[in-house]
Amino acid sequence: MCGIFGWITQQPRKDGQPLLERSTQGLQHRGPDGEGYFLETFGDFETAFGHRRLSIIDLSAGAQPMSSHDSALTITFNGEIYNYVELRQELVAKGHKFETASDTEVILEAYRAWGTDCLKRLRGMFAFALLDKTKRNVLLARDAFGKKPLFLSKIPGGVVFSSEIGPLLEFPGVGRAINHRVISSYLVSRFVNGPETFFENVRKLQPGRFAIWANGSLTEDVYFVAPFATTRPERMSFDEAVRAFGECLDTSVKLRMRSDAAYGAYLSGGLDSSVITTLMAKNSTNPIKTYAVGFKERGYSELPFAREVADAVGAHHHELIVSGQDFADNWERAVQFRGAPISQTSDIPILILSQWAGKSVKMVLTGEGADELLGGYPKYRAEAWVERYQRIVPEWMHRAIVSKIIQALPTQFGRVRVLDSALAERDSDLRKIGWFASSSIQDTRMLTRPEFIYDLSVGTAPRSVPMSRSRQLRLYDQLYWLPDNLLERGDRMMMAGGIEGRMPFMDTELAGLIARIPDGYVVGSHGKRILREAARGQVSETVLNRSKIGFSVPMGSWLRTTMRSLLFDLLTGTDSWVKHLLDGAEIERLIRQHAAGTLDHERILWTIANLELFLRIYKPSL
Repeated sequence: MCGIFGWITQQPRKDGQPLLERSTQGLQHRGPDGEGYFLETFGDFETAFGHRRLSIIDLSAGAQPMSSHDSALTITFNGEIYNYVELRQELVAKGHKFETASDTEVILEAYRAWGTDCLKRLRGMFAFALLDKTKRNVLLARDAFGKKPLFLSKIPGGVVFSSEIGPLLEFPGVGRAINHRVISSYLVSRFVNGPETFFENVRKLQPGRFAIWANGSLTEDVYFVAPFATTRPERMSFDEAVRAFGECLDTSVKLRMRSDAAYGAYLSGGLDSSVITTLMAKNSTNPIKTYAVGFKERGYSELPFAREVADAVGAHHHELIVSGQDFADNWERAVQFRGAPISQTSDIPILILSQWAGKSVKMVLTGEGADELLGGYPKYRAEAWVERYQRIVPEWMHRAIVSKIIQALPTQFGRVRVLDSALAERDSDLRKIGWFASSSIQDTRMLTRPEFIYDLSVGTAPRSVPMSRSRQLRLYDQLYWLPDNLLERGDRMMMAGGIEGRMPFMDTELAGLIARIPDGYVVGSHGKRILREAARGQVSETVLNRSKIGFSVPMGSWLRTTMRSLLFDLLTGTDSWVKHLLDGAEIERLIRQHAAGTLDHERILWTIANLELFLRIYKPSL
């Protein structure tokens, strides 16, 4: 797990070495254990690779950038290849030579053996740049789900790449022009769908894609398509499905426990992290370390549940309480590390927890991705019901009668209000955004200056098979909500603490299996049916039967109390940046209504406040 930076250009730079070192140092928090550089003019282009290392596998001999034994291939790599042991054995049998025990060298030899088809065989998370002197090109690649980031910027005669946006903005010729196209979509969805970013000249290499630099140009291709888009459910019994799922998940956990450094688990006490922790304990000869974070506020802490699971598996358990002041003190730093506005309030507690846990472990397993693959969110079950409702109730009737009744309910009926928004939206693609939206599209248009309102259409994946509504929604979340929001959060906040996060549910083999299992077996009537059944007898009935809570932060009450003045100063002060993009009077109205408790505007106020902090920190040209 590391940070990578570099460029490929047709004209060698006079300041190449100092620029490479300075830019790579901007990623030091991602790799505090070491650094390395490779700068070489080969043929008609210059290749510069920088690397910051967090040592997890082959601590003594895994330094990067790494060249193959014959110097024909050189790589700078961020991530982990979990099945590197099996791939290495296969490659040795084919006659390949190895000088280290690292997964990095396995990528080099896998590429030598299979070319870009090697990407389909890598079971892990990765972003890398690989120079091939034989073919006179450079391969840039990103893992199937987008767990590891790779940002690209065009410069005259070349391209610059980085694990994070910050170093790119300091590179000559990249610039800081803001991308106005994403302002309105950010306000609705709280994040920016790839490949776009907040900067005009910075984009993301999309998950499951690779790019090749050759002959002075960069071309992209796809090597992985989410299985939901290509796979039909198969006929099988429920018991067969549970058995296959349980075995695959167990293998996924065991592969992710491969480490030459100390590791543990993030444990919330919910179903997903409890199952992962239980499987880790089953596959470990020593007690595992678990880490949990909570709050003093009633109803916002799952610490007792996490403690119960940790005790049950005999873990060495650690707990951290985060206060409103802790949150405020780390807010700006979190935005700085993210390179974008913080979309989820939970980013900051994860940052604080990672900086704390990073003092005793270098890697943790988490439960991320289970909801999106296994239908854990209520919206996956509600979507089919919404469609039936809309066939019966005319749109005018819903807006004139039903919606007014729902909007008159007290603020604690937040989920009912979300349902109201979904029932009102007749466009199924826009409804995919709306389920987790910070505001309605109509409210966003009122808030955004007319010159910055752009198309809010949803990107789609190529589909070769019919799909249920649940699958369509889960596919959208796997393509956007996960890589551009939750996985991005996990990468930035954990790496800011010098800690690697591994996610057993985010496994290509597991995703392929789930796509073959009938929806009713996977989702069921309460969500994640197959996971609950596979875990039965391993975790307590209390964990299995608890309703989903989610990792929530008492932001609504903080914005009315301890953080009220901070919010007001941020958004209404004379030095406010968002006033250049949004309607100031509309912002003040939202703040007044929220402070008075008449309406709950937590999500949209949090979204705007983070946009303001982001603009202040990165100072883009508007």
